[in-house]
Amino acid sequence: MGSSAELFFYIEMSGVGAADPESSAGDQRPLKDTPDTPSLQDAEWYWGDISREEANEKLDGLPDGAFLVRDASSKAVGHYTLTLRKDGSNKLIKILHREGKFGFCEVLPFSSVVELVDHHQHHSLVHYNPALDVTLAFPVSRYAQARRTTEAFIMDQPLLQEVSHEDGDKLNEYVCEEDEEDEGTACLEEASWFVGDLSRAQAEEVLVGKPSGAFLIRCSSMKDCYACSVVVEQEVRHCVIHRTARGYGFAEPYDLHVSLKDLVLYYHRTSLVQHNQALDVRLVYPVHPPQQASAPPTVPS
Repeated sequence: MGSSAELFFYIEMSGVGAADPESSAGDQRPLKDTPDTPSLQDAEWYWGDISREEANEKLDGLPDGAFLVRDASSKAVGHYTLTLRKDGSNKLIKILHREGKFGFCEVLPFSSVVELVDHHQHHSLVHYNPALDVTLAFPVSRYAQARRTTEAFIMDQPLLQEVSHEDGDKLNEYVCEEDEEDEGTACLEEASWFVGDLSRAQAEEVLVGKPSGAFLIRCSSMKDCYACSVVVEQEVRHCVIHRTARGYGFAEPYDLHVSLKDLVLYYHRTSLVQHNQALDVRLVYPVHPPQQASAPPTVPS
C-alpha cells in the first residue's frame, strides 16, 4: 500500500497540551538516560517492514494499550508507524521525524523512537488526542511471536510433572539452551529455577536475603497453574502463572509462551512491570545457579 493511501488511516495528533517529557510531574516516571537506551533494532515491539494488515492481525483481540511499531509504508528512512489498540480497534499513529528528532506532532522532543515509546509507556497519549486516553502498556513482542507454536501443539504437551520433596528441585527432563535473541543471557536450566511442590512460606524462606530479580517457579494449588516467586527490592512477591490452550503466561492474552522455560527466557529480559506497576523487575537470578544444578535422575513414567 502506498504512503498516500496510508495517510487516510492515520489518527490525528495535535500539539495542543502535549506534555514536555522533561517536565512531567506527579508520579509519572522520568525518561531513561539516553546512554542506557537500547537501539530500535533490539526493541521487542519493533517489527520492521510489515504491512498494515499484518500489524492489525498481530493486535487483533488484544486489550487497550497493546502496540507495535513498524516501518511506514512510504519506506522512507526514519519514518515509522505506531499501531495501537484502543476501544477494540487499531489506531494508526504516524511517528514524525526531522533532523534526528521524533514525536507525534510538530514539537519533536525525543532523540529516538525507543525514547518516545519508553516515555509513553508511562505517560498517556491523551495530550495529543482526547480519544487516546491510554499508555503504551503492552508491547507485542516479535520474540514471543517467533517462538509461538500452534494451539494444537500446545494442547498436546503434558503439564510439567510434579516434583516431590524427595526429588528436590529437579525436573524429570530439561534442555539447557542459550537465549538466541540475547547473546549475553546465561543458560537458564529448568533445574536452576523450578522447585516443584514448594509452599509459599518455604519459597519465601529460600529467597529471603537474595538480590532483586532472584526467582523460582513452583507448583500451585490452583488447577493448571504454577507460581513465580521473585524478589523485588528485598520483598518476595508471588505471581500466578496460568496454563491455557494458548500457552503459559501471567495473564491473558499474554499466555503465548509454549513452556515455562520459554516464559522464563522472555521475562529474563522483559520487566514484569507491564503486568503490575509494583513488579518492576526481571527474572534475572535463578534460585540455584546453573553450575549447581545437576542433571536430574530419570523418573519412570
